[in-house]
Amino acid sequence: PDDEFGIEKLRGVSGYTSYEHLMTLVVHSGARAQALEETVVHEYHHHWRIAEAQLLESQETLLSRLVLEGLAEHFVQEVLGVTTAPWATQWTDQESHYWWPVYASHLNLVGSDTSPYMFGSTDMGVPLWAGYAMGYHLIRWFRRQHRTLSWTTLTQLADVEFVPRV
Repeated sequence: PDDEFGIEKLRGVSGYTSYEHLMTLVVHSGARAQALEETVVHEYHHHWRIAEAQLLESQETLLSRLVLEGLAEHFVQEVLGVTTAPWATQWTDQESHYWWPVYASHLNLVGSDTSPYMFGSTDMGVPLWAGYAMGYHLIRWFRRQHRTLSWTTLTQLADVEFVPRV
């Protein structure tokens, strides 16, 4: 279809993994193979974490969404050796440290209240895909302190384990 946002911003590939263990991919005919590979690996990790950590959609918080997205993008790096996802890598460490207090004060939000913090909101002054960038950095901070943890362990950890200790 004529989905300019999907083609330009999502590199022609989008994915969704449900809590019912279903993965959906939308692939534009002009999408690059690398974007498809990254999306499949990213969505696969969602599937794995939802199953291993026994996550329930009804209990999904902003923190759980940040962790889910951050882990998935780091898993892409582990499996494919690279991530080019602009939503994950759009912030510097300095920017993520700037935004962390905003996110830290809303970690227990649930349901659709989390969406502006994940996808962005011009009304609230939250940049596009801010939650994906925050999740990426949240996991990055954690992995710097816990370099030897296996992917199985990382995937099974409770969300609260990833919150920085101040």
